[in-house]
Amino acid sequence: CEFEDKGIREGKYTYKVVAFDSLGNESGGSLIQIDYVPLKNVIYADFNSGKEAFSGDGDWECGVPVRTAGSDPYTTLYQKEYGLFEKMKNNDGLWGTQLEGKMTGRTYSALESPEIQIPENADDSVLEFSSYNTINFVSLNSNIQFKVEVSVGGNTWTEIVGADEIMPFSKNSKWVDMEKSLKPYAGQKVKFRFIADSLKQALMSKYELGWYIDNFRVGEKTGVIKAKTGGITGRVSSGNGQDSASM
Repeated sequence: CEFEDKGIREGKYTYKVVAFDSLGNESGGSLIQIDYVPLKNVIYADFNSGKEAFSGDGDWECGVPVRTAGSDPYTTLYQKEYGLFEKMKNNDGLWGTQLEGKMTGRTYSALESPEIQIPENADDSVLEFSSYNTINFVSLNSNIQFKVEVSVGGNTWTEIVGADEIMPFSKNSKWVDMEKSLKPYAGQKVKFRFIADSLKQALMSKYELGWYIDNFRVGEKTGVIKAKTGGITGRVSSGNGQDSASM
C-alpha cells in the first residue's frame, strides 16, 4: 500500500499505520517516524502564473486547456481529455500543443526553457517534468514524434528523452512524471527544448490532441527516506510543486 503526504515542511513527522481485515477488525497500529528535509530546486515552473521565461513556437501554447469533449464518458475524445479535466477545473496552467482541440499536422513545434546553471556536483541533479501524451506511438519511424533535447551554449541540440520513453501505450492519456539524470552536464549552462514533430503527418484526427507539459523542475534527485521503526522506506519528491513524502 502507499500513502502520500503533500505540502509538508522540513521537520520530524510521526505517522500511525493501522491495518483492517475484511471484517473490519482493526490492528493496534504502528508508529512511523520520519525526519524530512526538502529537496533543493535549481528551477521549478508550474506555469500557473504564465510562461515562466519559456518560449514556444508552432503549436505550443501556455495557459489552461479548454474542454472540447462532451459529457459522455464512453467516447474516445472524452477518454483522451480525461486527464486534463482536473487542470481545467482548477484553472491550472501548463504548456500544450494547442490548448483547445487537436495539434496541427505538418508542423515542427519547439518549447524552449531559459538557460539553467547545473550545479558543479551534479551526481544527484535531474530534469523532471509531468508529461501528458495522447498520440498512439508505433515506432521511432512514426509520423508524429515527441522528444526532449538539451543544448550547451545554445548551438547543438542532443536528444535526452526519446519518443519511446514519452509515447509508449502504457503512458498514453495519463499524467506521467518523467526524470532524467543531468550528471553529464555538471557545472554547465544548458537549455532544454520539447519537440513536437508532426511534419510527416498531413491530417490529424480530433483525438490526436498532442502533448502537454507541466511541473518542470531541475534540481536534487528524488531521495529515499527511512522510517525509524518497522523497516519501512519511502520517497521524497517535489512533484506537482509540493514537497511530499510517500510510503
